Amino acid sequence: MLATLMTQSARHQDYQPLPIDYVEALYSELAATGQAALFVGEVHGEPVAADLVTVCGAMVRGRLAGFDRTGEAAHLSVPAAIRWEIIRWAKARGYRWYDLGGLHEEALQALLAGECRHSDSWPSSDQAKVAFGGSPIRYPSAVEMIDSSPVRTAYDLSRRWAGGRRLVARATRRFRGASP
Repeated sequence: MLATLMTQSARHQDYQPLPIDYVEALYSELAATGQAALFVGEVHGEPVAADLVTVCGAMVRGRLAGFDRTGEAAHLSVPAAIRWEIIRWAKARGYRWYDLGGLHEEALQALLAGECRHSDSWPSSDQAKVAFGGSPIRYPSAVEMIDSSPVRTAYDLSRRWAGGRRLVARATRRFRGASP
């Protein structure tokens, strides 16, 4: 169900959804040890939105989400209701922080600089996250472990030009199981 809703969100926002086997493995491995929880929002008994969160230490982190924007659900704030329920759930269990997930660079820069707390030019996903308040944090970039010196050098050089970045992004999607 989460994978189906994620696919609908991906179609609406024009990105590649994660492979269903990845989503299933993530949830089954982490939920079995209490490190993940799935929250589902329904309209008339039908699931229309879902959020998968993971927990570690005092942190609850939004990982995956999906929303069916067709029908009546498109006019309701089901994803926001789910996020409020996650906040209530986390607080009741003693968690201290809730990470709603990443922001696009434009929004993150404006928030970190204190320029504004809202802009209609930001993607709707950023606007929804910022509406909850909180403090933006820039995490360090992911590190790619590449043992081979020639391959590492080629990788680093490729990231310096647009064509190389596109090639790396395409290879990353392919290796992670999404279609090219």
